[in-house]
Amino acid sequence: MASIKTSESSALAAQVIAYRAIGINKDIAIACMEELGQRRNAGDDYDFESYINEEVAKIPKLKGTDYAKVIRGMQDNFKKKYG
Repeated sequence: MASIKTSESSALAAQVIAYRAIGINKDIAIACMEELGQRRNAGDDYDFESYINEEVAKIPKLKGTDYAKVIRGMQDNFKKKYG
């Protein structure tokens, strides 16, 4: 989260795409969208909305397995093991 202010806009958009694709790190995705909006208000003309929508459209729809739940479980196990 601390590096959001210094990250490239395309990296921020990638975080949003990851959230929309598999549903993890919502808080980071929100912070990235807020930063992208602030940059837009400051004069940045990066069309992050189109980029995000185009990339999300390329991702196949996940069926059957709740990948977000699987990843959260892996994260929880990692935290338990390594603190």
